[in-house]
Amino acid sequence: MSAAPKREAGVSEPNDAKTSKVIAVTGASSGLGRGIAIAAARQGMKVVVADITEATRPGNFDEAPQLSTRAAIEAEGGEAVFVCCDVSSAAD
Repeated sequence: MSAAPKREAGVSEPNDAKTSKVIAVTGASSGLGRGIAIAAARQGMKVVVADITEATRPGNFDEAPQLSTRAAIEAEGGEAVFVCCDVSSAAD
């Protein structure tokens, strides 16, 4: 009996549970939130980009700082939507 083939770390199988998942990332227009949102999209997840502004703020260190997080995900073939919200405000 042969062992099951090993997968590379971070590589999703086509029927992997992540391919049908949606992730909501707060603070996704910059910094860690942006990195998490883009990484999730690269894993096949649909992404809800939530922040107080869609525009990328200065100081990001990524491949496409001129693109919003939503646009960067879509440029790589991923699916994303932007939701304007302030998680520190109960009204939002």
